[in-house]
Amino acid sequence: MDLKAWDASFRAHKTIIAVKNGEIVGFGDMDETGYLDRLYVHKDYQGQGIASAICDELARFDAELKDLLLRYQWWNLEPEKLVEILPLLCDPDLEKLRHFLREQLTD
Repeated sequence: MDLKAWDASFRAHKTIIAVKNGEIVGFGDMDETGYLDRLYVHKDYQGQGIASAICDELARFDAELKDLLLRYQWWNLEPEKLVEILPLLCDPDLEKLRHFLREQLTD
């Protein structure tokens, strides 16, 4: 197993980790297109709704970004804002884009 490759993949995706009593019991991740890449639940914790909770959180995260992108007023974009947002649209860390859009929509 190439741990560096896995780490890079998780950092490029939205990753949710389920923890119970300080122990990692599951995780899932989604890429920028909304593709569910991995979904794992420890064998001792299956059948408890953990996978569903992970998927629900990933779907909520994706839906929030889509909503922010739809609400952002692209037609009213000043050149300075365009220079600011273009790198964020290409960055695999979508949380930066979410943060930018939230700031713009609350100003």
